[in-house]
Amino acid sequence: MGELCDGLDKLHSVDYPPFLAALFKPAAALLRSVPPQLSDRPEHRLRAKVLEFLNRCPKNDVMAPFAPELFDVCLSVLKVRG
Repeated sequence: MGELCDGLDKLHSVDYPPFLAALFKPAAALLRSVPPQLSDRPEHRLRAKVLEFLNRCPKNDVMAPFAPELFDVCLSVLKVRG
């Protein structure tokens, strides 16, 4: 997941829509299913990387169809995290 985050800066506009379509749903599902904890377990490291990935994704017209679900996921993360 670290490589994905590093590669976001180099992602070309033609490649971004299929990339986002393939990764957004699994990323949102992971954030909904893995509760936050201060632990070094693999699922929590992955959760942190998913949050970083979503934060670093370019917010443009390609992201617009995902905006309602992204908003819902972000609110649920904030509610659980306190």
